[in-house]
Amino acid sequence: MKKFETVEEWLATQPTEEVKESVLYVVNRNLVKNLRKEGWAAARKLKALKRLEIAHKINGVKMSEDLKKEITALEGRIAEIQVLVPKTEGRKKA
Repeated sequence: MKKFETVEEWLATQPTEEVKESVLYVVNRNLVKNLRKEGWAAARKLKALKRLEIAHKINGVKMSEDLKKEITALEGRIAEIQVLVPKTEGRKKA
């Protein structure tokens, strides 16, 4: 199988519509998988920061502005990812 350096080089070979669809399906599936992983990582970090925020409140320590900004940035990023990732139906229960 020949390896192509760029997409334009690959398209110059005039692949069939069937081949194009299969390649785009694989590429899109990989992108969605990476987005989901990024979303899960951001959610884990947000959960840890929320626990830290609760601990600060219990101990009467004021939360720093940097942590507040990081929490709002993570919440925004998670919202962006949820819009980009297509909704999937969960597994059917027997």
